[in-house]
Amino acid sequence: MAVDKQIHQKKVSTPNSKEIMADVKAKGVTQGAMVKNVFKPSYPSSCKRQGHEGATVLEVTILSKGKRGEINILKSAGCASLDKAAIKALKKAKYIPARRLGVPFTTAKKIAFSFKLEDYQ
Repeated sequence: MAVDKQIHQKKVSTPNSKEIMADVKAKGVTQGAMVKNVFKPSYPSSCKRQGHEGATVLEVTILSKGKRGEINILKSAGCASLDKAAIKALKKAKYIPARRLGVPFTTAKKIAFSFKLEDYQ
């Protein structure tokens, strides 16, 4: 399977303020977890040829040490190759753990990847 070497950066580096405030109120979190440098995944050529489109929603565990833990598929794009491309892109990201009163802790974050043929022309 050929991998497209062209890399596109997708801006997904900051959590939205509502999400941070919900964490602060519910858990005493002073800084929400962040996923930085998430790149737009490669669109598998077989999926392009077959016209597959969809969205993959992943949940990644961000460990207190700033490392990535488990990645789970919450919603499949309907094509295993698209899901694998999303996971591969997420694995290359940088992770910043959430902090509670300055102490980092393990938490999970949801990230969505959209695959539309028109966006990959």
